[in-house]
Amino acid sequence: METNFFKNIGALMQGTDINLIIKKNDEQMTVALFANPTAEDKSKDSIPSLNFHATADELDQHFFEQVSQPLNRVSNYSIDVKAFEEDMAKVESSTRKANGSSTKKSEDKTAKQLDKARQLMSSKKPRQAIAVLQEILKKDKEHKEASRLFKEARTAAGLGDDLFSSTTARSTDNPDTDSVIKSATSDNEVEEDDLSF
Repeated sequence: METNFFKNIGALMQGTDINLIIKKNDEQMTVALFANPTAEDKSKDSIPSLNFHATADELDQHFFEQVSQPLNRVSNYSIDVKAFEEDMAKVESSTRKANGSSTKKSEDKTAKQLDKARQLMSSKKPRQAIAVLQEILKKDKEHKEASRLFKEARTAAGLGDDLFSSTTARSTDNPDTDSVIKSATSDNEVEEDDLSF
């Protein structure tokens, strides 16, 4: 006796696992078919079961007609969700790679800036080193090495070691503040002739 039941059910199982529960009460049979998509989506738990109450002859004649459309919908849903999950995995992977490369570039730039600040300090140019270190501290206020070198540079420049002095915190209320700070931190000496009114 060949029924082709498993060939027929297998054709409907595209990306979907199927659980069948069959009970017999006298001449009537109750069949509960649970479609369980293989996608990793929590909404798959809300897919209802397909329930049939019929005689064995009626189930033989109409079972696959009745289950094919709902199972195709579940399979299509599963395929769509799987495709979405695969696309999202690719996006997440490329985002991690991009973030990793931009982080690496930022770290390389910071390392070069630190080297430049050290060179300026050894060349007895602490005020220029302060400007370079301020750029690092604008991006990362907690950068330990930049903070340490900043204090050293301020001390060497005779400005003290306060991180929050007027050279790092500029007021936007008074536009003349920037010019005062620039002139105070300039490496050039002011000539007496320039003080005439």
